[in-house]
Amino acid sequence: MTPNPRVIYALLFEAVSATLIEFGTKSVLKTHQHRQPWNKGKLIGQKPPLKPKDIWAIRIQLQNARQVRDLAMFNIAIDSKGPSVNHCFIE
Repeated sequence: MTPNPRVIYALLFEAVSATLIEFGTKSVLKTHQHRQPWNKGKLIGQKPPLKPKDIWAIRIQLQNARQVRDLAMFNIAIDSKGPSVNHCFIE
């Protein structure tokens, strides 16, 4: 015996109505909420380059912490930036 479509519709309607009453119509029917972007108010785009004073400060901090690997990686990163920052290297 096939179920009557009207009975199925009535049962579904009762279930949805009970859910709407239980959770409140606003919370269930409101599917799209406005979310604030994670970078709102932050500086986006290209950042200003590091100054030689900043590069030396980072190097000294890494040397004092004896983080040889991080210091080597930092030197490689700075070295790959080109000849404009070559005056900052330790020889």
